Amino acid sequence: MHIPNIKLPQWVLITLLLIGFVMSSHKLMASTEGGITFFSGSWQETLDKAKAEDKAIFMDCYTSWCGPCKKLAKEVFPDKELGAYFNEHFISIKVDMEKGEGITLKDQLKVSAFPTMLFLNTNGEEMHRLVGYRTPEKLIDEAKKMQSNKGFGYYQKRYNEGDREEQFIEEYLQVLKSANKKDELNDVAAEVLLEIKPQLWLQDKNWQLINDYIIDADSEIIRYVYDNRNHFVAIHGELAVDRKINTVYSRGAGLFASKEGDKMVLDEEGYQNYIAQLKEMGLPQWEKIKKDTDLRYTLMLEQWDAHIKLVNAKIESMGDKLHPSIIWNYAMRIDQRCNDAATRAEAARWCQLAIDRTSSEQAKKSYKRTLEQLMQPKQNK
Repeated sequence: MHIPNIKLPQWVLITLLLIGFVMSSHKLMASTEGGITFFSGSWQETLDKAKAEDKAIFMDCYTSWCGPCKKLAKEVFPDKELGAYFNEHFISIKVDMEKGEGITLKDQLKVSAFPTMLFLNTNGEEMHRLVGYRTPEKLIDEAKKMQSNKGFGYYQKRYNEGDREEQFIEEYLQVLKSANKKDELNDVAAEVLLEIKPQLWLQDKNWQLINDYIIDADSEIIRYVYDNRNHFVAIHGELAVDRKINTVYSRGAGLFASKEGDKMVLDEEGYQNYIAQLKEMGLPQWEKIKKDTDLRYTLMLEQWDAHIKLVNAKIESMGDKLHPSIIWNYAMRIDQRCNDAATRAEAARWCQLAIDRTSSEQAKKSYKRTLEQLMQPKQNK
């Protein structure tokens, strides 16, 4: 059978070539010309590609609402020098931590702050972690640290193997700080401090460790600071010492809520016992800590009637001392989380109060936008 030699029009050939190109490269997404090229395949496809090309993985962990994440995408990732370096050495991916595979990866990789940038090996194991905005130059520097075995994973391994050399510990603390590993920072700093006499904690260097890294309310270190407050105040000042004490005990009060399935639950007995301990200690700020924590818990547990009463009590008690942005923040959280019409109406009243109290036209625009949203019914939030 004779098959005729059919000549296709040139425009058809060009179209077919373009389609083929798009299909073969649809999993690559460049930030901008010359910037980091991000692979848009699945997590498994990313691992396969990293192994095939023998490259580490760079993961930008972001959310749609994160301001610094947007700034990275707009100002940093398009940088030509950064793109040249990262495209040569890494398979780069962007993952929304609140959608699709990102929800699982968020828990799997223990991502709790945004933006988080991870450097992973071809098995998906963490080698280095950065939290927060970085310039292109700083991001390249951090990538080079990881490649020369100076990343988070390297330091963690040495520490777990027992390395306690002073210079190493100082470096490890800085790496943990960059990775926003607050619990680990607390544990390492506490280990250093507990190796020396408590009287030496008054020294500038050791107070800096306490002030920067100790966050455990049950720690004997923070209790020692509280019990010997006058000695610490005499050297380091009342403002710094009291701020540290109150910050740690306030954080401790906020650790009694946890997620069970799709719901937040509160260990009410544990929380009340904790507050009772603060009162028994004679902590001057215990009542404020309780009020502020109750505000957070009623929001988290969506106890709207109780939450409204607490917000209104705070607005009334503080009067003009309460900054309009804080009042707006209370309203914005209701807009984000609550569909109840009566609660939204009350939040709209707060929003109007914030508008009336601010002189900033830019702030008024944001407040009015939230007010307009609160006046509308919301579904499936």
